[in-house]
Amino acid sequence: MISLKDIIINDVMVLLSESKNPIFVPRRIEGRFDKYIQEYIKNGCQGNLSLEHCNLEKLPQTLKYVKEIGGYFDCDYNQLTSLENCPQVIHGNFYCSRNKLTSLKGCPQIIDGSFMCSRNGLLSLEGCPPKIFKTFSCNGNKLTSLKGGPIEVGGDYDCTDNPLESLEGCPKRVIGNFYCIYNKFTEEYIRSMCEIWGRVVA
Repeated sequence: MISLKDIIINDVMVLLSESKNPIFVPRRIEGRFDKYIQEYIKNGCQGNLSLEHCNLEKLPQTLKYVKEIGGYFDCDYNQLTSLENCPQVIHGNFYCSRNKLTSLKGCPQIIDGSFMCSRNGLLSLEGCPPKIFKTFSCNGNKLTSLKGGPIEVGGDYDCTDNPLESLEGCPKRVIGNFYCIYNKFTEEYIRSMCEIWGRVVA
């Protein structure tokens, strides 16, 4: 798969070689996101869609015409402050870590793989789908509770490094391991709040 990042990097290199004033280069690559997404739609939304490391402040409006992603959807390492325009069905993993999100409003409601929303500024998990089929990771945010998060997680669950005051709202069942490092909770307390098939790492 060729990602949009690869296309843009190639275009920027060409523009840099032609321009005496490279500060204006980003303006000359506007519209390439839409063209890239339109090509994805034209191909039947099959396979993965990658928008990571593109310095996006918001997801392109063209994405609202993508009803589902045939593989994973990656928008890690941008400057996103919301998930507006995000496709609602992902038949793979969904990555939105390392952005500036404070809310999961607008996130996909069906994710067949893992959901990774780590290292943002999340204040709440409201808007999260009720079931995650693989791993769910919300580590490194500003969560004081887990309300609004998934009810069932088919892989590991990681809420490490949040200022959690309690585990209220945590999943009812985690099939994998439960990670809650850098918090004050004991394994006994964690297991009293959630059915965990794997290990507790706290």
